[in-house]
Amino acid sequence: GLTSCVDRSQVQRLEAGALPQSRTVEELRLAFLIDWPELAPWLLEPLLFYREVQGPALTSERWWRGGTARPLSWAIGQLAPSPLEEASLAPRKPRGIGSATACSGVWNPGEDHACHLANRAKAGEAQLTGDSVQSTRILGVGLMKAGSTAIWQALGAATNLSMGLDCDALAQAPVVQRVAKRETPLELIVDLCFNDLFRWELSKDPLVTPVARRLAATWPATSRHGKAMKLYFVVRNPFDFTRSLLDHLGLNTMVRSSSEQVFSMDEGQFPRHFSAGKQQYLDISLDGLKYSGFADALVQRWALVVDEYLVCPKDFVLVRYEDFQRAPVNETHRLLDALGVGISWGADTDDRVREAAKVQYQTSGQKRGKRPDEVFGPGMLARIVDAVRTRAEFLGYGPLMPSHSEVPLIVEDWPAIDV
Repeated sequence: GLTSCVDRSQVQRLEAGALPQSRTVEELRLAFLIDWPELAPWLLEPLLFYREVQGPALTSERWWRGGTARPLSWAIGQLAPSPLEEASLAPRKPRGIGSATACSGVWNPGEDHACHLANRAKAGEAQLTGDSVQSTRILGVGLMKAGSTAIWQALGAATNLSMGLDCDALAQAPVVQRVAKRETPLELIVDLCFNDLFRWELSKDPLVTPVARRLAATWPATSRHGKAMKLYFVVRNPFDFTRSLLDHLGLNTMVRSSSEQVFSMDEGQFPRHFSAGKQQYLDISLDGLKYSGFADALVQRWALVVDEYLVCPKDFVLVRYEDFQRAPVNETHRLLDALGVGISWGADTDDRVREAAKVQYQTSGQKRGKRPDEVFGPGMLARIVDAVRTRAEFLGYGPLMPSHSEVPLIVEDWPAIDV
């Protein structure tokens, strides 16, 4: 934009390989600052622009949640259907893509990564047909950052079923919330996610959790195999879940007030890896709860997700990430037995599951292994415990909950988390 203001006749042409004298460069810089004093602060301190111009926009939250100006607000009934929704109503068209592999979901799978050598049969080639009938036999749902990819890969290693994961369309817009509220037909989920999930025998996607039971109920009438779709539900204790996602996003875990949970340019308050799917995950206002900060929102999301299991436990097979970590082979065997999947389990199956379980699928958190009070501080820990205690006890995490005498009372100027 500034090139139109430059008098090109004053620009000295340099011979190839020649550089101007340092004195000349300094003189040119000084002359520019004299001619353009308004730009001087930005040039002398480049980060000033981000703090003064982008900082207020970041703090406002309008860029990622709430408001009728939100580009995807049609998904919560505020605007007309988007092109994504309209396109999904067209006949379902299978794309020429293959099943997921042992390297799917792996963190940084370079050419030499062991996942490329995994001993998996080439299952599911029959799914590469031109029809559009869903074939999923097992669907994994539950929490993000709770080992869902590791557990799904272990199941794939044991069964050699064709595999699908994580529907891209659901990460781009909060479609699931609208379907869950019965504002949009359930079949929209199947249409949008056919190529990523429902074309394959073994799939997983945490974002499908709120509509998983309704999908499973339709399966005998709509699937290729005409049988029920089996559901397993992955959970993790609320402290490690919240800590892990905050670490992943580069956000502070030790917050002492609502103001410390607001996005800003400050260290620990500027989100990383903040994809559209994770923006949905934090925007708990889509599910009718009051948003009060990014740490609170993850505690609220934990409660919202596990409620989908607690409302009807018989519809799922529960798998706790902590149990899988301790004994991945035994837990995978138990899970398959509970799902009613008959396979011939041999020594080579043990080896395949063991190899799949030891792969790193996500970045490791810096505060992993620390006590909850060291991670969150006493005030935030008290609010978390108050919000999750009853649900955590139902899920077998009661022994992890501090006693009432071990946590301080919630102070009036920092209200309880809305769950």
